Amino acid sequence: MTYVDAGAAGTCQEATPLVDKSSRRNPTVLYVLTLCSTIGGFLFGYDTGVISGALGLLKGPEAFRLTDLQSESAVSAAVFGAIAGAALSSCDNHVFGWRPVILLSSAMFALGSCLMEAAQTFVTLLFGRLIVGVAIGFASMTVPLYIAEVSPPDIRGRLVSLNTALVTGGQFFSGLLDALLADVDGGWRYMLGLAAVPAAVQFFGFLLLPESPRYLISKGRMEEAKAALRKIRGTDDVQTEGSHIEAEIERAEEQNANIWDDIRSPAVLRALGLGCFLQALQQLCGINTVMYYGATIIQLAGFTGPTTAIWLSALVSFSNFIFTFVGIYLVDRKGRWVLTLASLIGIVLFLTALGASFYSAELGGEARKTFSSQVSDTG
Repeated sequence: MTYVDAGAAGTCQEATPLVDKSSRRNPTVLYVLTLCSTIGGFLFGYDTGVISGALGLLKGPEAFRLTDLQSESAVSAAVFGAIAGAALSSCDNHVFGWRPVILLSSAMFALGSCLMEAAQTFVTLLFGRLIVGVAIGFASMTVPLYIAEVSPPDIRGRLVSLNTALVTGGQFFSGLLDALLADVDGGWRYMLGLAAVPAAVQFFGFLLLPESPRYLISKGRMEEAKAALRKIRGTDDVQTEGSHIEAEIERAEEQNANIWDDIRSPAVLRALGLGCFLQALQQLCGINTVMYYGATIIQLAGFTGPTTAIWLSALVSFSNFIFTFVGIYLVDRKGRWVLTLASLIGIVLFLTALGASFYSAELGGEARKTFSSQVSDTG
């Protein structure tokens, strides 16, 4: 489940206030905001990546002896939950605000993780995965928007990028933790349950943060918005910024009235089509299969030991994490077209290599069977 903060990027641009003094900020709120934004992306990545290593243990005799169908259901439950959560959050955000939805997602992350850790039946495990999936959907749609609207303008882009980078960071950390716990008795419980800790930290952290001033102004709650701005900026002089945000909201509402006319224009249709194609391409390239079933794929490729497979799967997550920063570094230096083309070439080459490894493993298995049969006949 790859992740791009396109919506947040757009919000960043349109929500930038006239006030750009970096000194006008509340350090405490800034630290809490940075911590919580980091945890938001981290939880997203952790709960999508942790199942890869846990599956190998869940299939074992000391766990639930999952069948292939049950393993696929455990993975798919989180995906279906994320789809539902993302769809629901679009309505919930506008009705309740960003902050309550983020608090709800944190609580659901913690609840789902605790259910999976304490699960005594496959049904309980499945229900926990479903709850975590809904939390992923909520967080992926809400946390980047909140960061974009609340953070100071001069560090806003860095915080949004940090949130995105920590998605792959969470996937890498979950892979590393899976490897470290692979030989621990009941290790899968720790793998699936430890996400409750950062989720609780995020929940209590967001209790200290105000609602987005932009959301409050859009609902006509100007005094609450000014109070939120004073808390975030660490100054009482917020009238200019509040008025600027109000003017931006009015301008955006006027533009939205003609949105269907804009969408029908050829230039917008081309851009929309390209954007949708690139988003779909991220999913169709197979990254989700690799992240969810990494350890299983490695075992099928010939590495039969579950611990070895989990460690090698952690290397896959590590490369994904490192090259996120490479992409962030190169995107403005080499251009998006060059980076996209190079990435697609790499995807084709390495997917071909992955397929070849399966073919080689299959041929090797058939050769071993033939050799064993010949030895048996000779004997």
